[in-house]
Amino acid sequence: MIGRLLSAGIRHRWEPSLLLFLAVSAAAGAAAATAGLSWRIDRTTAANLERSGPNLVMRPQLEGSGFFTLRDLERVRSLPGVRTAVPWSHTGNDAGAEILLTTSAALDLYPHWELTGRWPRDPDERIRGAATTPSTDSVGVLTTGERRFDRALLQNLEGRPDVPIQRIEVRAAPEMLGSVRSSLQRRLPGAEVVPVARVTETETALGHRLVVLLGSISGVILLLALGTVVAAGLTEVESRRREIALLQSLGYEASWIRRLLGLELGVIGLVATVVGFLAGELLAARLARDLLGTGGWDPSLVVGVLTGAATLFLLIATVLITGRRLGRLNPAVELKNR
Repeated sequence: MIGRLLSAGIRHRWEPSLLLFLAVSAAAGAAAATAGLSWRIDRTTAANLERSGPNLVMRPQLEGSGFFTLRDLERVRSLPGVRTAVPWSHTGNDAGAEILLTTSAALDLYPHWELTGRWPRDPDERIRGAATTPSTDSVGVLTTGERRFDRALLQNLEGRPDVPIQRIEVRAAPEMLGSVRSSLQRRLPGAEVVPVARVTETETALGHRLVVLLGSISGVILLLALGTVVAAGLTEVESRRREIALLQSLGYEASWIRRLLGLELGVIGLVATVVGFLAGELLAARLARDLLGTGGWDPSLVVGVLTGAATLFLLIATVLITGRRLGRLNPAVELKNR
């Protein structure tokens, strides 16, 4: 019986139902779009920081040996929050080109570097910078876009404990930058640990501020949507005053009628939420592609949960407000007037 009443109510009074559907789907779409864009901004910011090179540079203590060892490098890499640690050593020059020793981790630290060929494996193998003179003894060509490295010859430092390490470049998790720096200073006393100015915690905070801004916009949209959805729910009640009065005169309690109306609003709201979420995610993907250079269909469970929670809040508020309106209906007066 409830199913027939729901179907009849929506079919015969489709205009208010359509208005409610559009209001809820618009609210869900706006919530999904802003939440989806916030999620993509946060993820893109983190990814960009991951690709932006080192955010800490370590130099050895002057009063000690004056260099690091491979054992020191392993101690650095084992610290929580350290994503990548790359050693560097300068061992001289060859035909005017600086000879630098490092590991293949440099390609992970600087992903914009392009290596044609392969990374050297044996101690006597090398790769040359793109601006050096071509030679037959190099196993690859490295293009970095940086004058120093494009004019250098690079050899593999891995497995060569006899080579002193003069500098270690560290890529730490941006949110743990301060704690990683303190841990490095404690683990290697006397070592100088300098933050790289181009990638600091300030840049991470900027991404978080954007997320907070979009969250605030979502809150304003939610408040505006609340008024719209409640108005649509009240319109639904007003259009069915005679029907509700007739049910009351037949002995149906107001609480039962409220549950029936709440179920009807829930069915419409569920379908509208799904439609609004899909539309909002598509909009967020399009905005992310235009603004951030990223895109594609990549919905987030968190965004879906936030969208569902927001629309559930709207529907609960609508049911409570429309329920109060139902409580003030007088069946005898309504049937007499209509």
